[in-house]
Amino acid sequence: MTEERGMTQQSSRLDRTVAATLRASAYSSFALASLGLVLEFFEWRQADNILRAAVIFLLATPVLRIAVMTVVFFRERDRKYALIAFAVLAILVGSAVLGIRLE
Repeated sequence: MTEERGMTQQSSRLDRTVAATLRASAYSSFALASLGLVLEFFEWRQADNILRAAVIFLLATPVLRIAVMTVVFFRERDRKYALIAFAVLAILVGSAVLGIRLE
């Protein structure tokens, strides 16, 4: 029973941390997109760069989530899931780097 309670607390902590990360990333992307659209309306020259940043924030959200999960798993000493999350993160980062280089 005690082990089950510990697992529930760990799962709950992970869920809250990941949810906070996703929420912050989504709100940041929304704020940048809104700012970019307003500045585009006023024909400000740098509006396109702000809109690009909003899209990059939105695309980086899944990678950030996996990075946060990796850190949380390592802190909780759950090595199995930490290594799995780290491997997925390495694959995502490696494919992004290769994609940029091949372009």
